[in-house]
Amino acid sequence: MSSLRDLQQHFAASVLGDTFWVAFAPARVPGEVGLLVHRDNVLGGLTEALATQFPVVRAVVGDAFFGAMAREFLRVSPPSGPVMIGYGATFAAFLTAFPPVQSLPYLPDLARLEYAMHEAYHAADCVALDRDVLAAHDASDLSRLKLRFHPSLRLIASHHPVDLIWRFNQPETEQSEPVVLLDRHAFILIARPDDVVEMTALPEPAFTFLS
Repeated sequence: MSSLRDLQQHFAASVLGDTFWVAFAPARVPGEVGLLVHRDNVLGGLTEALATQFPVVRAVVGDAFFGAMAREFLRVSPPSGPVMIGYGATFAAFLTAFPPVQSLPYLPDLARLEYAMHEAYHAADCVALDRDVLAAHDASDLSRLKLRFHPSLRLIASHHPVDLIWRFNQPETEQSEPVVLLDRHAFILIARPDDVVEMTALPEPAFTFLS
């Protein structure tokens, strides 16, 4: 008799893979039919979870292509736990090696940008340092102060203008002319000092200093 762990592993492989393995099923429902229904629900839910985290990537490639691409990602990187907030952390790395998107070299960095914004949104709350509070310290104390970044802060560097691509794919953006992907690097700071995630383009020296 298979152990519970074996049963769970076979069932998970059947849901995310191409082969069926059904140990039991209600007599009124054929095992393959029930598994197909469950597979569609699981893959559909996980695909929607990815689309929620990477809406601009989906907008760039289109709904149908994103759905097919997401299912390939799900096969090689299924969720490792029940909490979905962190799912998609390896999506950018997957895109780097995914042959059908090699003609879109900016896509992995666009995914990195979106996931960084997702992380910033869910980062711990923290009151940002107020300059008046800092000014209130005696000058003799300054050498002993230790400053740290806000928990939401993320730094993204790219060989492509992914910040422009992201902005031009927002619902509120009215863009009648196509975006020209010039050979321009992007150095981006992402943070959520209050309730809204903010993205700021930095000069390269400032980015290097913060890095």
